[in-house]
Amino acid sequence: DAHGTGRNILAEQLPTPTQLIRGWSGHPYGMVQALDSSFDALLLVGYHSPAASGGHPLAHTFRGSIHRIELNSERLSEFRVNSLTARAEGVPTVFLSGDASLCDEAVQAEPGIVTVTTHTGVGASTFGRHPADSIEQIKEGVGRALTNLPNTALQPMPKPYTLEIRYRIPLDAYAASFYPGAVLMSDDTVRVETGEWFEVLRALQFLK
Repeated sequence: DAHGTGRNILAEQLPTPTQLIRGWSGHPYGMVQALDSSFDALLLVGYHSPAASGGHPLAHTFRGSIHRIELNSERLSEFRVNSLTARAEGVPTVFLSGDASLCDEAVQAEPGIVTVTTHTGVGASTFGRHPADSIEQIKEGVGRALTNLPNTALQPMPKPYTLEIRYRIPLDAYAASFYPGAVLMSDDTVRVETGEWFEVLRALQFLK
């Protein structure tokens, strides 16, 4: 359960033998806590566009206090963080549902991924299909993604990594600049450079 408090999914409505992680442990893997190479695939349902995007009226990346996060000069979404974490573990991300803008991003980032657009952001509004229709589309899409799993190839990790976080309040950037290895690039932006993906996740855990 990777939204808000992490306590949104009705466990009794899940099929057995599903296991459900609720709440936030504090582990840098965050939304994909406990993911490792024993998993065949990652499926992401109900995702949204990143901070500083016009693709969704509630677009954000982790917290509202962050104006924008970039990885190697490209805007970083929660989808991208999770798909790269899976890739680092040797697990392909094969399915995503969410807003139209994010689905477009996913197709570029993960060739072969199956996406289902549930709604489109237009200014402060969304145009969405009926929930029952979305559910059917998601079921069909997941089935298609898993059927094609044997043909899925992992892309290389985009190392080395340059992470930049731009805060809405400059005081937050100043405080974040004392994280080991962080550099204050401007009044509202800090940068962390590393060759290890886990160090990117560790930085996000403490700087977001």
